[in-house]
Amino acid sequence: MNKADLIEQIAQAAEISKSAAERSLDALVGAVKSSLRKDEMVTLVGFGTFYAAKRAARTGRNPRTGAPLDIKAARLPKFRAGKALKDAINLRPFFALVGCQPPGLAMHVRSKSPAVGPWSWMLPPPPLPSFSWWGGPKKKKLVV
Repeated sequence: MNKADLIEQIAQAAEISKSAAERSLDALVGAVKSSLRKDEMVTLVGFGTFYAAKRAARTGRNPRTGAPLDIKAARLPKFRAGKALKDAINLRPFFALVGCQPPGLAMHVRSKSPAVGPWSWMLPPPPLPSFSWWGGPKKKKLVV
């Protein structure tokens, strides 16, 4: 998707003209740029955070001649995606809205409990079995 496609999608979703959508997108990008220039973070809850990271000065090499080069310190724009954006991309829409995992996905390894369905978030966690997490019973070693 390029800028023109994004403007068209904003115009359709907000039911505004394309010129108004373009002005609003340009205003958003301009506000983010000016905030990052001032070394401020821009947080859009549910979407993510824009911030300026600092890269230290370092010595590099010219790939053609191998001569050392001094590379100046720089500030880079970076983006950290929020949880809601990550969930919207990685999970099916129903499960992202409900706030749980679909039955096919395993839960975090530390929790040791599988997802049991779309309403698994409502159930208490199951008791920990006396089995090891990979399936078999715990075996004691015989010392002879």
